[in-house]
Amino acid sequence: MKAQNREEKQAKAQEREKLQREIAARERAERIQAEYEDRLNAMQADNEKKQNDLREALEQVKQKIFLHIRINILLKINFF
Repeated sequence: MKAQNREEKQAKAQEREKLQREIAARERAERIQAEYEDRLNAMQADNEKKQNDLREALEQVKQKIFLHIRINILLKINFF
């Protein structure tokens, strides 16, 4: 009887340890996933900012090109 109780206690202890390892592994996986999600969100925000900066730069270049074209046209018709 004592041996059976001891075996049951040992089996329960092993099961508890197994569950604790599984819980710890799940928590680690969730933490890693959250970190990756945070990094992904930061990278997406950075990419959006860079795209906006590029759009603004392109718009400025377009404005300068059109200004130069207008000046050249006006110079050709001797407006100045």
